Amino acid sequence: MRSHYSVLGWLTIFGLVLTFYIVLFLQQTSPPAPAHQTPHRVHPSSLLTGKRRLMFFKTHKCGTSSLAMILYHYGISRDLNYVLTPYHHQFLTTEPPQRLRTGQQFDILCQHQRRSGGSYNPDAVHRILPRDETLYFTIIREPTTQFVSNFLFYGHDKKLRSALNITKGQITLEETLHIFLRALHPVRLTVSTTVNPMSYDLGFADFHRTHRTESEDIGAFISWLDQEFHLVMLTEEFDKGLSVLRHMMGWKVEDIVYMKKMTRSLKGSSKFQMSEETLALLKHQNRVDYEVYRHFSAKFKRLINGLEPDQIIFDLTELNTLREEMEASCLDKTKVAHNKLHVEFHPLSAHGQKQPKCRLWSMSDIFIAKGLSARQDPKFSADKIKSVDQGHIKLDYKGYLGVLKLFRLVRAARDSKIRDLS
Repeated sequence: MRSHYSVLGWLTIFGLVLTFYIVLFLQQTSPPAPAHQTPHRVHPSSLLTGKRRLMFFKTHKCGTSSLAMILYHYGISRDLNYVLTPYHHQFLTTEPPQRLRTGQQFDILCQHQRRSGGSYNPDAVHRILPRDETLYFTIIREPTTQFVSNFLFYGHDKKLRSALNITKGQITLEETLHIFLRALHPVRLTVSTTVNPMSYDLGFADFHRTHRTESEDIGAFISWLDQEFHLVMLTEEFDKGLSVLRHMMGWKVEDIVYMKKMTRSLKGSSKFQMSEETLALLKHQNRVDYEVYRHFSAKFKRLINGLEPDQIIFDLTELNTLREEMEASCLDKTKVAHNKLHVEFHPLSAHGQKQPKCRLWSMSDIFIAKGLSARQDPKFSADKIKSVDQGHIKLDYKGYLGVLKLFRLVRAARDSKIRDLS
């Protein structure tokens, strides 16, 4: 009997040991659970495209002025050529661009673009800046904040009150927006400079087809944007977008340093709270912009999450340091000024007024665009300025000479810095 129990005991022990090794083997050969997988991240330098030309499409009220100024400073300091409609502050895509001197090519397009029925005219732009040689990028903004900013900046609230014969004190901003949105067709899609304005800018009208459903139109539009633009930045992630841009172009952090421009100071708008009912109306009427933003917001976040964070953190830290140094060098932060558009800003300090880069950043991009037209015009003269159509904002010959002198100083400052580093 004792022998029988002894055999059972050894069999039990053998079974436990065998079970232990089987479990251990399965743990070693089985893949880890998906929830614990570490995502594969790549270094931002892998984003390098090898492209040297730039097409930046400016959407309205999305922080594009600061981005355009980065591109203006980058190109002016390197004597690059810009795609321009002669002596206008916008590029009219239905007209031929300003001609360059023989043997030169266009390098950058960063003005607002205009054509009938929208802004973006891809066929015209592709002929000037081939996509295989050019980085195409744009920026969009969270649709609620963009809509309100656009609505107020262009005075649509005032126009509505005037049409209804109502004074400002008789109606709140909330009520104004509610009346405006209620007046739109409850089913038919509206895409204009006021409703779905970002999609209007980007050319949604070309994708609105009678034989397709609305969702098919929007889907086709988003798919086309995905193919057309190499990068779609987000206003809410502006600095991260600049970091991605610099790696795609092979730039240094100092090439993306900026001072904020066009900081809108609208009395009461910063405290404005939209009711749930009005917000629901807005999301319905502005539905193309919301779908576009939802898609590209998710895409941008996937891009950032797929990059090694150390380099992005370095870029953002360095960018913030250089921006603070630039603002300290250029601006008098003890003073606040306003212009006729109710834009609030710090004026240049006495030191900043002597620095070419500071002076360029303080200049209106309208005057910069006009100055570039003069710089690229082989026939520029006092008589030429008298005869050209400059649009509604004009600059006299003396003004042009002042802008051209500043361009030369900006270029000279960069050349001097390069010599000091060599």
